[in-house]
Amino acid sequence: MARLTDEEFRVWCQRNNIEPQTAAYIQRIREASPERKVHSRASNVSGRYPSMKMGFSIQFESQHVELWGIYTMERDEDVLEMYDQPTRIQLHYQARSGRKTSPWHTPDFLVLRCASAGFEEWKPAASLDKLAVSQPHRYQRQASGGWQCPPGEIAASEVGLSYRVRSSAEYHPLYIQNLKFLQDFWVHPFQVEAEQETQVLESLQAYPGVSVQSLLDAHPGLPVDVVWTLLTKLRIFTDLSAASLMSWNQVFLYRSPAEVPAASREHQGGKEAIPLASRLLWDGRLWEAEVQDTTVVLRPESGAVFTLTLEHFQRLVNVGEIKSERLETPSPLRDSTRDILSHAGPKALEAANRRWGEILAYTRGEAITVTARSIQNWMAAFRRAEAESGCGYLGLLDQVARRGNRTERVSDASKQLLEEFLTTHYAVPQAKRASAVYRLYREECEQQGITPIGERTFYRERARFTSQEVTTLRRGKRAAYASQPFFYSLDQTTPRHGGRPFALAHLDHTELDLVLVSSITGKPLARPWATFMTDAYSRRVLACYVTFDPPSYRSAMMAFRLCVRRYGRLPQELVVDQGSEFGSVYFESLLTRCLVTKLDRPPHQPRFGSVVERLLSEYVHEVYDQMDHPALGQSPREAYAQGMELAGSRSHRLIPYSEDFLMLTRPSTATGTVNIHPSRGITVNGLHYWHDSMRSALVSGKSVPVRYEPFDMGFVYAYSGGQWLECIADAFAQVHGRSEREWNLILDEWREQQRQHSQKRVTLNGPLLAQFLQKLQGDEALLLQRQRDLEEQAQREAILLKTPKAEKTREVPPLVELDLTKISRYEEYR
Repeated sequence: MARLTDEEFRVWCQRNNIEPQTAAYIQRIREASPERKVHSRASNVSGRYPSMKMGFSIQFESQHVELWGIYTMERDEDVLEMYDQPTRIQLHYQARSGRKTSPWHTPDFLVLRCASAGFEEWKPAASLDKLAVSQPHRYQRQASGGWQCPPGEIAASEVGLSYRVRSSAEYHPLYIQNLKFLQDFWVHPFQVEAEQETQVLESLQAYPGVSVQSLLDAHPGLPVDVVWTLLTKLRIFTDLSAASLMSWNQVFLYRSPAEVPAASREHQGGKEAIPLASRLLWDGRLWEAEVQDTTVVLRPESGAVFTLTLEHFQRLVNVGEIKSERLETPSPLRDSTRDILSHAGPKALEAANRRWGEILAYTRGEAITVTARSIQNWMAAFRRAEAESGCGYLGLLDQVARRGNRTERVSDASKQLLEEFLTTHYAVPQAKRASAVYRLYREECEQQGITPIGERTFYRERARFTSQEVTTLRRGKRAAYASQPFFYSLDQTTPRHGGRPFALAHLDHTELDLVLVSSITGKPLARPWATFMTDAYSRRVLACYVTFDPPSYRSAMMAFRLCVRRYGRLPQELVVDQGSEFGSVYFESLLTRCLVTKLDRPPHQPRFGSVVERLLSEYVHEVYDQMDHPALGQSPREAYAQGMELAGSRSHRLIPYSEDFLMLTRPSTATGTVNIHPSRGITVNGLHYWHDSMRSALVSGKSVPVRYEPFDMGFVYAYSGGQWLECIADAFAQVHGRSEREWNLILDEWREQQRQHSQKRVTLNGPLLAQFLQKLQGDEALLLQRQRDLEEQAQREAILLKTPKAEKTREVPPLVELDLTKISRYEEYR
């Protein structure tokens, strides 16, 4: 599905009875750029998604909110168009304080559906509950469980549109993860043979609900890519919210969507367990029960998890000890009992579970591992606790940790003064030493006649007082970030970092701690920069490029070329930092053309010579690639191979390393196009370039797209007549082999000389350029850059071998036989 044409938009307006002023309002948004540019902050990851439906990239401010919405709208056939950050609207509502407020607000999307159009605001589910308290007149929960924004609905209705508040809770994280997994198959079609499709459909007809693992075991020659393609084309179906598609034995396939809901309830094993009841009541506590194979896992509202055999659980249900309760049943647990359970340590809970298990085995007449006297004592304690608090489990808790004298030995005045000094002297930007704060505290205690606490107790209290907020006050946000807990998710809904190979990669630069010397003169050149592209799933280094130039789009371009050269593909999502080279028009255009989603890592948060190149290449691709990785439990090469087997080879996504791909990675000018002059050709970066086809009157004066090779200013490429033409610089002899960076140094020197001599502007043509370069031969900066470029040229030739451009076959002229008798003789000159 592609974006609507102007005629299709007009027909859509007529079919939905859109008012002319509303249609004009929507059309202005369709033609305009986004109202604002999104940014990553400390708690969110923004980026751009290359939308096939829209034909350009869509901004998102959160990878777990707006990006989820983009993925679902991209696959929703009811959605015709979507525009991010469409326009500003003014909201009018009453603040919590009672004061009237009228802020300007930019909705996340304007969405055109088959039968409607309106603004959509996406929010994290957790933040909506807080917003409903802090802004009760702006965000309100509906009776159906959804959310609404009355001031947004009023503002949108004034222009004939609707307004919806969308929550991230509408979609299961596994559903979004699986949509990303299948993107390669609905963006890039995969050809399925009729015999393979018939094979799968017949298997599902005979065995509905067969797992992917069983299907592939029954048909060893069937590529798993066929299964993913049929799922994408809705020829077969599964519950995308039930399990990750990488878990073949938990993904069950069906021929029709009507069979899937029943299947989801029947086939959830392992971590996806079957809930037996919404709530259970046992021993005065509410429990949630799940079946895992032949056992039942019971999770109480407070306390430790308990496990029973399925047979024993059923027996307790039959005798009425375990009862099923409704969701709205209030908890019978007293606050005092809940407080005791919440403060019980892991060892105490483990001992209570062990004793309870022994009691249950004793009552069933099974073998026990302790004496009968011990069990009788535990049963008596159980009954006492049940009579006193309604929860017999309390009587089984181990009381060892409560032994000893627990009387508080520090006076209240001393503790209060300590808290005051920690707040006013320790948690301050001056960052006083803890020993200095303790001395001040002791002196104040002596003046007030209070007994101070000991130094060991002070440091213990200081450690308990120090939190991330205190670290922020003392050392700033960047220092506090190191102590911030780092995790993606602690449940099975989120896989290890990256769902499969090439699903997510990181691109970053680092300056190496060494100095390279010239291979010609032996003199030091500079500390090089290394650019790494790393696969998040397998931790495999996809590309490594070393250069003397500081981080720029050229380094990113070479990383892309190296990745395609080695693996024949690019990652689906790419995490980058806030570097200017990653925000350039060239870089974002390159990602959009290659259908790569860009994720901007929050600022200041790093978690989110040919000899050196050969050394790094050998280490990265041979040594590191085969070393066991502590986060994987296997080597990156093994993790990569395993992931590719589970996710499919995706051969239709291979990118040939050809001249077409190199052209795709070459940058363009600021405007992207140049005008053809009939006598001068085209002008790019201050240089004239020519191709014989520019003599034609058919192209004279036309504007054509242009690109250039940043490592050789002798050539540029103009798109004319349906092909890219290689244009030669007029000053080819002077600029051939010079990089863009060196050429910029030359231009800067030229402009500086023009400014110093107050001369009027002079074009730097061929003869003048040759004369000027002769003067600059001794320029130190230019010579250094020239040496660096020569070293990097040898490196690029080594790692990229040769340019994949097809060599042109030169026509050999026919042999001509010479008749020596017909050659004129000339007399001797004296």
